[in-house]
Amino acid sequence: MKRQKLQVRNAENRLAGQSELLCIRMQNTWNAMSDAYKQVEIAVESILAKRVEVAWLSRELGSFAELICVKIYFLQELALLNNSYLCV
Repeated sequence: MKRQKLQVRNAENRLAGQSELLCIRMQNTWNAMSDAYKQVEIAVESILAKRVEVAWLSRELGSFAELICVKIYFLQELALLNNSYLCV
């Protein structure tokens, strides 16, 4: 009888220990998943920021290219004007 009670108590202790280990593993898995989710959020924010930066840069480079074209046209017209003035 005493031996049977001891076996039951040992089984209960093992079960309690395994239950605690399971809870610890579940908490660790939850923490790892939360950290991974936060990293994904940071990556998404970074990608969105880069898209905005690229859009702004494209827009600015476009206007810069237009400015260069206007300057080239102005210089060509100025050269034509100077040539015609010198030829007269």
